[in-house]
Amino acid sequence: MPMFHRLPPLLTRGPNRPAPSWPAASLPHRLQQHGLSLLELLVAITLGVMVIAAALGTLLMSRAVTSTTGEVASLQQDAAYALTVMGRLIRQAGALEPVQESPFAGLPMMAFEDRAVPIVTGRQGGGNESDSLTVATQSGSRVGVNVDCFGNTVSAREFSAVFAVNDSQQLTCQTVVDGKALAAAQPLVANVSKLQVRYRIAQRDAAGRDSLSMASEPPPSSTLVGAPRVVAVELCLEMEGNERLQGVAGSWTNCAGESVELQQRLRRVYRNVFYLRTA
Repeated sequence: MPMFHRLPPLLTRGPNRPAPSWPAASLPHRLQQHGLSLLELLVAITLGVMVIAAALGTLLMSRAVTSTTGEVASLQQDAAYALTVMGRLIRQAGALEPVQESPFAGLPMMAFEDRAVPIVTGRQGGGNESDSLTVATQSGSRVGVNVDCFGNTVSAREFSAVFAVNDSQQLTCQTVVDGKALAAAQPLVANVSKLQVRYRIAQRDAAGRDSLSMASEPPPSSTLVGAPRVVAVELCLEMEGNERLQGVAGSWTNCAGESVELQQRLRRVYRNVFYLRTA
């Protein structure tokens, strides 16, 4: 005999029985969810914008620091290279013929045929213009060949190197032989806003004592004993960066010792003194 189970009254529904009424607490959970209010949405958007702004500010600051650090290193490398090239030619400027006290004292290595040849000359720019510097040297036939600013061989025994700054803020060098330029002036480094040259002058008095002085222009060459002569050259390079420094105000001290506004540019001054070996 089949067994029939009688359903509970709440689960049975006949034609005349109404649908069961569920308590509100037993309704599905999804019917109780609510969306965000307008105030909560505005707060969330504000917090998101603040987080994004902080991230962008950190990124821009990191980029500015990295760019400035790289530009400082680049200016320092360019200045070091320029001063090295100029210093090499200044040190070997002129010519020297050793005094031979005995046949084995040495060989006549270098000697200018004309002792009045200007070894170091220059032109003072004045104002905001750059100075120019001309350095002459001569090698003897037993020494070898000369080398110009760029490492190229100069077949002539005597040549001059002319340093100047062009309108594009490039420090240039030009090789001159017998008063004629071998080629157009070529740039050594860029971002040079000014070149300042000063000369240390030595003059010997009647008692044989040397006195030193500084001058912005070299004295004329002379064959007279005790005449003023250049014994050292002081070079000063004012370097200017390419990147604009936003929101940076202040001043810097140029080669002349004057305080000048930065004008939102990175500024650096590099200075060195080179002594002539033949002085």
